[in-house]
Amino acid sequence: MGAVYDTTDQVTDYSNTAAILDILAPADPMYTTDIIGVEGYDPGDYFPYFNGTSSACPFAAGSVAVVQRAAQQQIGRYLTPMEVRDVLISTGVPVTDTKVPITKPRVNLGAAVGGVAPAPPIYIEDECAVPGWDPNSLTWAQETYNFAADPLFVGPYFLSEIVSGQLEDSPCLNVGSALAEVVGLGEYTTRTDSVFDDGLVNLGFHYRSFEPEFYRLWTNVNAYGLDLLYGYEPQIIPHDPNGLLVRQYSQFALRIEPPPPFGYDVVWTGTDDDTVTDANNIVTVDRDRAVLAEFTKTAFELITAVDVDPNILPDFEPTITPPSGLFAPLEVVEVRVTPAPAGFQVRWHGTDNDGIVEPVNTVTMLRDTKVWAIYEPVEVNYFAVIVGINEYPGIVNDLQYAVRDASQVHQKLAATSLWDPWNMRLLLDAQATKANVQSAIEGLIPLMDHDDVFVFYFAGHGYADDDMPPIDEFDEWDEYLAMADGVDDIRDDELARWILSLPTRNYAVFLDAGFYGASQPTYFRPRGLGVNEPKPGDGFAADMVALSLIHI
Repeated sequence: MGAVYDTTDQVTDYSNTAAILDILAPADPMYTTDIIGVEGYDPGDYFPYFNGTSSACPFAAGSVAVVQRAAQQQIGRYLTPMEVRDVLISTGVPVTDTKVPITKPRVNLGAAVGGVAPAPPIYIEDECAVPGWDPNSLTWAQETYNFAADPLFVGPYFLSEIVSGQLEDSPCLNVGSALAEVVGLGEYTTRTDSVFDDGLVNLGFHYRSFEPEFYRLWTNVNAYGLDLLYGYEPQIIPHDPNGLLVRQYSQFALRIEPPPPFGYDVVWTGTDDDTVTDANNIVTVDRDRAVLAEFTKTAFELITAVDVDPNILPDFEPTITPPSGLFAPLEVVEVRVTPAPAGFQVRWHGTDNDGIVEPVNTVTMLRDTKVWAIYEPVEVNYFAVIVGINEYPGIVNDLQYAVRDASQVHQKLAATSLWDPWNMRLLLDAQATKANVQSAIEGLIPLMDHDDVFVFYFAGHGYADDDMPPIDEFDEWDEYLAMADGVDDIRDDELARWILSLPTRNYAVFLDAGFYGASQPTYFRPRGLGVNEPKPGDGFAADMVALSLIHI
């Protein structure tokens, strides 16, 4: 950031201009606020002589704020830092320092606001015309020696030329109406290497002869272990371990060879546009430059595996597809395994639906995921969550037999050959909180499949309250199972969602609690509660029986 006098637009004596400078801004004198009263620089509340590059910087910052506001209004988004820089430079007014032969753009806020969004270079009102200008094609007739195109400025206002080290020629080369020597510009240059203009005059700012500076360009690429994962050993071109010594404003087309594997983007640092994510970029060496290319993973890793017990399937060697690899975020990947032999089924882990026992499943790539398939004998397993509460807040609310009943249910089930105690969860008194009940039910999900059986038993208090969203009760009441802590109770809709999250639809719900009002009839509807033909509104258990689709 350099400074110019506000009245003369000349670079100030204290502002040093160099090639690394981007822009200039008005700085001297500037009118600014001051400490109120005599304690400040001025007896008043404002100081009229604020100066220095310290006053140029806030001017530029304010200009950026205005440009960003204009960008939001004109193109519906804010500009990136690189875009802001380019707008201020490309729309600025050229100012040449009298101390050194260097020209830099002074911020032109009006032009910067107008340069945010593409617009016709010439505005023509109705019934008006400009000779040689076609408003439809936005082009000039050849005989006018005018044209509308990007001049491809390099640095301050040099014209891009391949022979002087840039990547392409400016359209402003050799298109003037006369020879450069004839119009008095034969000993001036538009090139970064200070070679004089010859032939037809170039349409651009002409500089006096100068001695070009030289800078070094260092390039490096870091694969961060991709060589070990994928055998990927990239190179960056061009590259010289000692740095390339090049003339100022030389441009290089950077490329990574070979490009990174699928699922990885390039992270550039030190280029003309570090937002580029592919294997190609550009750098203009306007100072000593260090370019680094790194890699970031943009896909999720899927690891797939199969597990077979050789003791029960000694000669069975299944396969799984796809093999482990990277997949795009949100991609739905179909996973297949060899069909299970007769009498066996596939148990999935890590898929969208681990309750499926078929040889085909899917996984949606929301994160790095491991999917594995286990072959197991076809069998029905039995699971239960049993809750009993005697001790409630306040002695008057306590019960005498709920814990005993729940414990006996647990004992009776465990005594049979069907119920493995490892598949049962018993929650008594203080253990019986809403969070623990939900965790107990949902914790069974990875252990179950579609043909298993689930039992939920509750002994304790229950009550009804106003219907909460979703508004779905015939009698406008929701029913609740009262938990031991008296803080957060289980609503019928919540219990329904938890049970529906299980892979099986073979379940029964036993509620040894008093209720009044109606319940949500849509979710779970077990039989065996002693009501054969209930009517909507008769109560929690009645509504669940009303549309029952399950059996015990």
